[in-house]
Amino acid sequence: MDHQRAQDLLSDYLDGELSDESISELEQHLESCDECQSELESLGDTLSVLKGLKPADPSPDFLQQVTKKVRRRSKSAFDFNFGLDRKIPFEAVSMILLGILLALYLILVVLPKEQVDPAAPTSTRPDAGAPMKPVPPGSGSQTMTP
Repeated sequence: MDHQRAQDLLSDYLDGELSDESISELEQHLESCDECQSELESLGDTLSVLKGLKPADPSPDFLQQVTKKVRRRSKSAFDFNFGLDRKIPFEAVSMILLGILLALYLILVVLPKEQVDPAAPTSTRPDAGAPMKPVPPGSGSQTMTP
């Protein structure tokens, strides 16, 4: 097991969320890696301290206070109403403007490059654009050849 993979698994190891195979590989790595051993010990100490904390009891109106602050901060300069009764979120206005810009780009840049030159031949035959020559008399054909 490489060093980075071992460090990524340390938290899951302490939480008991690894498979037997992963535990075996990690423990084998820990036997030879002082840095990972130190990291595991530090992480274990941190978890012990956190488990010792008692949960905080929020005030009864905590949810109302948070909701009020979120709504207050949501009413920002990024809402547009354009004289309507409803505000339009900044994200919606941005998407509409991006759509308009994309359409303009396609119309003004991409489509003119794809237009076919009216003077260009439309056939795929190599001699399609060559002028026609008359067939010499007595050759047995009455048509013109390219």
